[in-house]
Amino acid sequence: VRDLRHSGDLARTDGVWVWQGIAGTSQRLLDVVAHDVAYVSDDVRALLEEIALGGPRPLHAVLDEHPRSAVQELLALGLVSRSEDGADGGPTEVVLRITHPLYGDAVASHTSAQRQREVLQRAVASYVARVGTPDDLLRWVNRALTHGVPVPAHVLRDGYEAAMERLSRPTAVAFATEM
Repeated sequence: VRDLRHSGDLARTDGVWVWQGIAGTSQRLLDVVAHDVAYVSDDVRALLEEIALGGPRPLHAVLDEHPRSAVQELLALGLVSRSEDGADGGPTEVVLRITHPLYGDAVASHTSAQRQREVLQRAVASYVARVGTPDDLLRWVNRALTHGVPVPAHVLRDGYEAAMERLSRPTAVAFATEM
């Protein structure tokens, strides 16, 4: 808040605080996330990177690859949350997602480009159906394309539909162009 006030993006007008800026990742947020993950184990850091960069993941799939203690630690740190979502209208299941999209940017800023590509390639390869919100899908598919990860047409098609749901025509056009 202090950073926003100082930059002029948050101003008080007639007794009401109004945010006039664009959401972005501030250095302070990067520092907070770096502090929160500075002392976590490699298992915890790997799981955080997978969820922050590759999008929400069903809890059962996470527990197939990561220790329960890693999930518990991320939940306790408040970097990951759990919710019940249905994959493309299917039955609901417990899904882990990054607590806030800006945390994904902060995690990305502390993750090598090679590791980001590895995580995104796994996310693309394991994609069966959309899990999470349209915004979740848009974030990780955009990130994959930005990192030069080939995205199959069926994933781009789901991304296109998510972009149209969000009335994000430029993103929808970009995904359609990639198909």
